[in-house]
Amino acid sequence: MISFRIPMTPRSVQFENRAVIRPAKAGRAARPGVIASPKKKRYYRDLAKVASLYAPATPLEGPVKLLVLFGMPRPKYFDKPKKSPARAAKRVHHSVKPDLTNMLKAVEDAISPLGFWLDDCQVSASGARKVYVAPDEEPFILVSIDTLPLYVDQR
Repeated sequence: MISFRIPMTPRSVQFENRAVIRPAKAGRAARPGVIASPKKKRYYRDLAKVASLYAPATPLEGPVKLLVLFGMPRPKYFDKPKKSPARAAKRVHHSVKPDLTNMLKAVEDAISPLGFWLDDCQVSASGARKVYVAPDEEPFILVSIDTLPLYVDQR
């Protein structure tokens, strides 16, 4: 099992692409396309920088399980006990934007080229949660990668 913590604020990168028209090149007509925004590239680069420290010497083979926990920044009103006494000292589920599936996809896309697995189609099980961090924590991304047995129990 490979597990690591990335100390950064989780983000979704789904809506940071902008449509452009790729210019014509020699022998090719102009065509529509999508380019990544500088924010998206920077986010992927920062994720990959930390994750590359934990990349295995050889990629995992066979089915892979990817689990991710996103620790989101706490809103300031959580720290006012009169407003929300139950939230004052705990992690609380995060149920507003950004979208969890887009956040998970961003992590998967950022670590795929690093050699954790041969191809991202190997990820046959995944899970993710997003929570507000406890008062004494900083935002983070916790990633856990493990192999799965080839055969599924039929129970």
